[in-house]
Amino acid sequence: MRRHFTLPGLLRATMMLLLISISVGAAAQEQDSTQAKPEKYHISQPWSFYINGGATNYFKAINNELDPYFNAYFNEITPFVGAGIQRKINDVFSIETEYEFGFARAIGNDYSYYHDINLNGLINFTNLQAKDVSQKRYAFYGKVGGGVNLFEPSPNIVKPKDKYKISYQVGLLFDYNLTHHLGFRLGASWRGLDSQYYEGGNDKDYKWLRNPNYLVGEVGLVYKFGKRRGEKTAEDMLDLDKKFGLKEVPLAVNSEKKLLPGHEYHLDIKIQKGDLTTPGMLNIPLPKGIYAWDDSTKSYTKTDIHVDYPQLPKGSTMMLSYKILPLKDYSGAQEIDGHFGFYRTGDDNVKISGHLYKDAVYRFAVQVGAFAQYHYTAGELARILHLTEPIKSEEQDGYLKFTLGTFDTYPEAEAFKKRIRRDTKIKDAFVVGYKNGVRLRSISGEFYGVYDDN
Repeated sequence: MRRHFTLPGLLRATMMLLLISISVGAAAQEQDSTQAKPEKYHISQPWSFYINGGATNYFKAINNELDPYFNAYFNEITPFVGAGIQRKINDVFSIETEYEFGFARAIGNDYSYYHDINLNGLINFTNLQAKDVSQKRYAFYGKVGGGVNLFEPSPNIVKPKDKYKISYQVGLLFDYNLTHHLGFRLGASWRGLDSQYYEGGNDKDYKWLRNPNYLVGEVGLVYKFGKRRGEKTAEDMLDLDKKFGLKEVPLAVNSEKKLLPGHEYHLDIKIQKGDLTTPGMLNIPLPKGIYAWDDSTKSYTKTDIHVDYPQLPKGSTMMLSYKILPLKDYSGAQEIDGHFGFYRTGDDNVKISGHLYKDAVYRFAVQVGAFAQYHYTAGELARILHLTEPIKSEEQDGYLKFTLGTFDTYPEAEAFKKRIRRDTKIKDAFVVGYKNGVRLRSISGEFYGVYDDN
């Protein structure tokens, strides 16, 4: 028993094709957004040649044995093959010309043929919002256009009055780059003909008609070629790698002491590269708990420092500076490692060094109020607490404060504050901070919540 495909069945198949395309595109987008790419290899060439094939319901069969008004029909799913040329106008708009050859069973084992020649305009939806189109391995296109349809009927088909008819179409395409040149394509389109039905001969069971509106599902391969004027292609960068190889110079920046959580630091990088102007890359993964300043978010959120240079700047020396901040999850690492990579030219002597220092000078003082109310003299406090520096007074907000000790780090000041509260009757000792000699209003606000005011 022969099974016939229906138009709803073809629609379901077309929707499944689009869903597969969207799923593949979403996976590619997730990969692009989570993985850093040192080189931008997927630069789009302006010209593309493609071959494709697929299925269409160009013909439909009408059962006229029981229904002379042709109310019952089914679609005949038949194959086609084609080829085309696509030219980019810019990163969003393209034009293409395509040719398709297809056939469908007409009566019995006889076949009719058709030729479609179209000129279409394409819009790249993916690049409309892309920040860096050179790194996209995939693209969604909308397609609209038209052309000429040439019908060659079999002997069992009544020849049409006009052999050539105007055709028009709308559709969607999904392209995925397999390599720098070769890509994979999925597509679906709806097409219409400015045409009448074409009836078949005196077949016992069916009359065969050409659909004035039909669907096309396609799969194909795309070959991209050409080069924009003044644009470095992926192959330019790969050729450097083949000829000279990628060289990496290690970077190790050591801190004399363990970094202090909540303190901002400057990381200065000096790269002595001579006349080198090839593509390069700086990559510094930060230890756990250390974050770099992100200008786009205006906060410390980046877990590494990564910069790509399609072409190194002119000059023999590069001076770079970055702000970093250890926070509560700081692991205690005192060394920051990274590397500077570049394409060798055969005569290079690149050196890289780094220097790490605090953005500001902080001091932490432990103060109390008027300790005379606890019946202590300055000499008695100095003896009990083993003070080696004289007690200093400071007026703040109209009140007199007394400094019993000053320290370079907050933990040292916090420990001394607890000792005062434990070994004396003074229970209101507190820690205050100074930045470059200026008293801080809030320690917690200055140190991003790492240290609390108390």
